[in-house]
Amino acid sequence: MPEAFIRSFTVLLLLQCITDVVVRIWRLLCLSLVVMATFAVCWFPFLTSKELVFQVIHRLFPFARGLFEVCGLDIMTSCANVV
Repeated sequence: MPEAFIRSFTVLLLLQCITDVVVRIWRLLCLSLVVMATFAVCWFPFLTSKELVFQVIHRLFPFARGLFEVCGLDIMTSCANVV
């Protein structure tokens, strides 16, 4: 449910950028600045040390466990929502 809401909200924001050429560029620029600012605010607490940044990246992308385990878990979670 939350994923569908996020996708529809993203499409709504991008569709709002499709109007006049000048307005479209301005809205797309504003939207991109807001997204980058939000990303920066979310990462700000972890930028205190280099080790902490690498730890967050390692937890976001757990390649040490193997890609099969990560992808298998995603597929099983998706199937559980359908069934």
